[in-house]
Amino acid sequence: MNQYEHALMATKRLLCAVGENYWAQWVQDSIERWRDTHDTSRHLSGYAGMGSFTDVYICRQNRHTVTALQEPWVNTLLLWLQAICFFLARQPDRSFTAEALFNAVGRFDAPLSAFVGGDKADPSTRGLAEEPVLSGWRCLHCGYDQVSRRNVDTFIADDILPDMVFHACEACMLNQLVDQVLAVDLADITDRRDQIAQALRHSNISLSDSRSGCAPARAVEATTPRSIAGNVPQSGKLNLNPQTIIYRLRFWGNQYTGLLLAR
Repeated sequence: MNQYEHALMATKRLLCAVGENYWAQWVQDSIERWRDTHDTSRHLSGYAGMGSFTDVYICRQNRHTVTALQEPWVNTLLLWLQAICFFLARQPDRSFTAEALFNAVGRFDAPLSAFVGGDKADPSTRGLAEEPVLSGWRCLHCGYDQVSRRNVDTFIADDILPDMVFHACEACMLNQLVDQVLAVDLADITDRRDQIAQALRHSNISLSDSRSGCAPARAVEATTPRSIAGNVPQSGKLNLNPQTIIYRLRFWGNQYTGLLLAR
């Protein structure tokens, strides 16, 4: 089994596990077409326009078999599986290292990576292409800041899953990664949550189970914490020492960018 077929099988495994039967069957059709004729055109045809494969969003409201805890993890994983499948469908007979996939597919904004191909995308069109984003809310009346636990998990998933997908693809272990993500059984998640919670407390940002507030709120974004010296670890992983990091908050309601130092 080559990398392309393996990626399709893992994608189908995820979709079946959450009860997304229509697109699971569509992926199965792509697998059968590849096995019978080595044709990838059917799969490639599913990535364009409204209602395409990249529009799939896994959640309880869409009647998927998924918990609130799983949602940010399975959706991030699905985005990157889609990007990998699309990339491999254009050269299905080749195999790639994790490093090659990292350079060719891109690390963030998976739907756009699927359309234009990672390193070919202009970074200015890909949002915060180099940094995951921690989103939260600010009260318009009193300035009360709040981040939900779900947003924290989304932030962690955006940071750690791309590399995990690339390495699992290289080793043909994507099925195992799907099972790990479904179980939310990944290394260091608890420590990362605790580190972010501590950093938020030191920045006087409330951490809650869901969004609430004392007045109408506007959305805010905080980029990956960077050290005061402006250095980012070479590994690309988060540096969440609350003594040395800065959250840059970008208010969606206007152009102001504020700084919060985690002391």
